[in-house]
Amino acid sequence: MWFPRSVNRLSSVTGMILVVLLIRSPMDLEAQDEFRTGEPDPPVRREKPDLYIPDITASATDVVSGITSGPPAELTPKFQPGCTYRFKSELEIQFQFPLRGTRKAKIEHQSRFDAGPRADGKRGIQLNGRTERLKVEMKAPGQSVFYDSLDAGDRQTPLGLHLNQSLNQWVDLKLNNENRIVSEEVRGRQATASPLEGFPQLGTSDLSQTVTVVLQGMPDKLVRPGQAWSVQGVKRLTEAGEIMLNIKCLYRGEVAHDHNRYLQIDLSGQASGDVGLPNQGSENGKAVLMAVHVPSLSGRVLYDPLERMVRLSEQTISMTVEIPGGPGAAPLIVPVQQKSKIQLLHVIPTP
Repeated sequence: MWFPRSVNRLSSVTGMILVVLLIRSPMDLEAQDEFRTGEPDPPVRREKPDLYIPDITASATDVVSGITSGPPAELTPKFQPGCTYRFKSELEIQFQFPLRGTRKAKIEHQSRFDAGPRADGKRGIQLNGRTERLKVEMKAPGQSVFYDSLDAGDRQTPLGLHLNQSLNQWVDLKLNNENRIVSEEVRGRQATASPLEGFPQLGTSDLSQTVTVVLQGMPDKLVRPGQAWSVQGVKRLTEAGEIMLNIKCLYRGEVAHDHNRYLQIDLSGQASGDVGLPNQGSENGKAVLMAVHVPSLSGRVLYDPLERMVRLSEQTISMTVEIPGGPGAAPLIVPVQQKSKIQLLHVIPTP
């Protein structure tokens, strides 16, 4: 099979691209960890990211195509204590490898978060998050691999034995009064040796990213339809690399979606940077970097004013990744297309 025999190659190429693409949202600028394997991590103290939102501005004529009229609105998502939130995340990636054809990956992740007051008595929220379902599909010319955590047969494959471990762990996230993650602790059953050592773990890594995506990038003041703001900052992905983001957000006003009324924000922007390749050591004392260039990024966010939470966040990204070749070899240029979506399934009182 393409997947198990290509683990080392995937770790150095696809694995890092997954780290980049699993940001899932241009508005996710919180410092993130790389995929985790082995024993549950100790609490992680997160530093405040280099991020700022410039003043909200109106368009020159205050008339933009498709803008609805309406009063100023609050667009700040907040987890409410005593409530359970379920999200479904979907990520589709297509890699166009020169001379090797198209390779595709699709990841579906369903998560649950129980919100409550912080156990340390400080202001903010504590979230207990866990993975309820994980589906992975990877395709290459003439080959494919599938995994569904609800399928008993899939759980016995090498990929299943590797990914099952995330289902036995959960994360405790502490958020400050500004709804930013200040600490993260992985709990649950200790991970055992994996048959696919080096391949990224999915599941627990997605949990904090989901929270970051639905909380970040919104203004802390009322916004009128037609007004815009920018989210700018640095996204550090590894010790050796970071991505510069510049995303424009435009509030369009109230829209209808699935027979409900939500508040829509349109997204557009670019990103670029250099990211260290994992398991590649260094050259002349310097980390091996791959260049990431995102010339086109677009998407939308639907905010639910009744639940005070993002109901839907979806983006489409076109990018290229330039991977250094060996001595005397030309770099490998890989075009990548990504579509991602996070959907709030429901909010209920915590059982």
